[in-house]
Amino acid sequence: MSRNEQDRLRDIKDAIVTIHAHLAQAGEAADREDDSLLHDALLFQFVVIGEAVKNLAPETRDSEPEIPWATLNACSKTGGEISAPTRVYQITVTS
Repeated sequence: MSRNEQDRLRDIKDAIVTIHAHLAQAGEAADREDDSLLHDALLFQFVVIGEAVKNLAPETRDSEPEIPWATLNACSKTGGEISAPTRVYQITVTS
């Protein structure tokens, strides 16, 4: 079953809401950068965002040029620096 644009955009929105919820639930704990469960939860949501962005139609991406689509698309790759817990934490608190 192929997903349509609205489904993909909803996936992105839901993942962003979930990221915010995870961070709120984690609170201001000093060691949350080292929380492996939080890291995995956030990383999964980044992959959801990346996969959805990767499959958006070019027209959809072109209609919102201020969104860093290439950066979001890179989130679908689970390797590299985004897998580092500190990097995942930095991305979520600065976004």
